[in-house]
Amino acid sequence: MENNKIFDWDTEQWETAIKNKNIILGHLPIDELLCQLAEECGELAQAALKLRRAIEKRNPTPKTYDECIENLYEEYADVDMVFNLIRILIDNDGTSFKKVAEIQVSKSTRWAKRLSERQVKM
Repeated sequence: MENNKIFDWDTEQWETAIKNKNIILGHLPIDELLCQLAEECGELAQAALKLRRAIEKRNPTPKTYDECIENLYEEYADVDMVFNLIRILIDNDGTSFKKVAEIQVSKSTRWAKRLSERQVKM
């Protein structure tokens, strides 16, 4: 039977992740984490643009498609990690996941509507 877990971490990996987050939060104030988030977002944007170049091939890049995909994953992981550290500091009432999910539904609905109403299809 196939295992459909999103995360297939063992207890030791979870404990390590929690320990590392506590160390980071013990050393860096929110202003430094916000700077780190901005930096990581910039790197994620660059990775997305590089992947586009690898896909389109109009403006060649020495990186392969697979290298660009791996870099995109790495940069997304960095953004997600830093955002989650910030969320720990600012989520006073424990509702951040619900808030983010509600925003995503609203924005994806608006985006899908715009695309559906569009006259020219790609």
